[in-house]
Amino acid sequence: MVVIWLRFGTTQIELGRYQAKALTNPAEIAKTKEMHMKMYRIDPERYEEEKTILHISDASPLQWDNYRIRYNWHPLVTSENPHFEVMEIMNKYYNGEQENMLRPWVSNPPIKERAIPQELYVFWQTGKEDSERLQANIFFNWEEVNEAFKKAGNTIDMQIKISQDNKEVRVFLNNQPLKTDSIRIFGWTNSMLKGNWFKDLK
Repeated sequence: MVVIWLRFGTTQIELGRYQAKALTNPAEIAKTKEMHMKMYRIDPERYEEEKTILHISDASPLQWDNYRIRYNWHPLVTSENPHFEVMEIMNKYYNGEQENMLRPWVSNPPIKERAIPQELYVFWQTGKEDSERLQANIFFNWEEVNEAFKKAGNTIDMQIKISQDNKEVRVFLNNQPLKTDSIRIFGWTNSMLKGNWFKDLK
């Protein structure tokens, strides 16, 4: 199995999945062997060593095909703090795709087919002081998040709730608590604070 992605900046999308087939024609096998040895400048002995090292007899695409399953969902970030503004959401999905959500639509991204998230980064502010500009890095465990998405139904709201004091982040799927692997909260980097990321902040 081969999957091809296209990347531009922080966005990466899957272009397609392709299934490899074993060569059975002796002429094709010989031609491929010759091409491989010429390209990598190796002798026949080294070629046979590589075949042994790289061969996986029980290889299966099942795990990666599971990663490619999509659900209709979107992330919604909220806070009880009246000065809360979500600035950006960056998703990294188990299927290898990445998505960046910026203002203004980051406050309510459209529900659409997305793969299951592996990592999710949320950037927000509750004021103009450096201490009020934060980000949360949320990491998911495949077994936990996969099972939760299966049970959540056809249309899913992932709610990311930030406490009023910015010290706690909780994640829910359709109002049911979602277990995460870890959540880390910290301040923006110096380049972000200097306005290189959010140049239109006032």
